[in-house]
Amino acid sequence: MFKKSLAVIFTFVMAFSCISCGEKIDPPDKVVASYLDALKNGDLTSAKAFVNEENDEILSETEDESANTLIKSILKNLTYEVVSTDAKDTTATVKTSIKNIDMKTVMGEVFSELLSLAFSGLDAEALEAKQNEAFAKALETNKETIKETEVNIQLEKKETGWIIIPTEDLADGITGGLLSYADNLNSSFGGTPEEEKAN
Repeated sequence: MFKKSLAVIFTFVMAFSCISCGEKIDPPDKVVASYLDALKNGDLTSAKAFVNEENDEILSETEDESANTLIKSILKNLTYEVVSTDAKDTTATVKTSIKNIDMKTVMGEVFSELLSLAFSGLDAEALEAKQNEAFAKALETNKETIKETEVNIQLEKKETGWIIIPTEDLADGITGGLLSYADNLNSSFGGTPEEEKAN
């Protein structure tokens, strides 16, 4: 009888432990680290689990194969360091230092080549191959030119755990200033603030 009671208690304790494990959620800083690690490794599918990809300027591009290839070639150079975490009941801010190749330098080097390719008369497939080749070469040439950005990454707590709120600052930091470059380029061609925001 005593042994049976022990068995019942043991079973109950183990069951309760399993339930507790199932309910445990990762803290905000770990969610941020997992998201950035997934991006760095080119695992965009896993990255979607940590953010609302419909509002993410990086993950929203992954339907296009060419854009997908370009994004992965940029993200593989990503490094980061979590500086601090400020978590409240349902919101959190994770201050993170993010480093990547300075895309302003890369794009400045490759822009003239892309412009000439646009008027080269090449078919779409050949043009895409040449563009990817130009980007890959520029990234390799400038891999030591690093841009560091400190980003306050915002998160909100859902039933399933902490979810990252996508922002332009985060996307810009992750991509080495690519969004800033695009906005400045748009402005130089007479783009309006509304158009820049839409981009």
